Amino acid sequence: MNQLKQKLYSHCMKFLTDRISAIDTIMEECQQAANSETKTTAGDKHETNRALMQLDRENHAVQRVTALQSLTQLKRIDLSQEHEEAVLGSVIRTDRGNFFLAISVGKVVVDGLMFHVVSPESPIGQAFLGAEEEDEIFFRNRKYEVTAVF
Repeated sequence: MNQLKQKLYSHCMKFLTDRISAIDTIMEECQQAANSETKTTAGDKHETNRALMQLDRENHAVQRVTALQSLTQLKRIDLSQEHEEAVLGSVIRTDRGNFFLAISVGKVVVDGLMFHVVSPESPIGQAFLGAEEEDEIFFRNRKYEVTAVF
């Protein structure tokens, strides 16, 4: 089971490092575009374009901070631990699908099985926190029967 967790963890790590790298590239391009913007006879247009590029860069900076926070959360997971109840780093199997409580990634296929990789802070993650094998969890008018937690 730890190999499965390791694969899920590795997928999350790659997702975040790729995301951070892409954000860094966009931020650099925005900065270069703002720096290379030359003043035209329409001075107001020049200033507007620079302001828009700076705003775009700042928006991406916020996304980068969020991704770094997710990376910090992901690094808190101890893959060697087996869990009897759902906590950060748990794999949860239910009659309605498989879940990995880590960060918000979405659907992931690992070893031919689909997993919903969700943050413990997400609404469904909150619903699963503390769940144990044979528990029934209700989320958005649906019942999930927990068949395993590890």
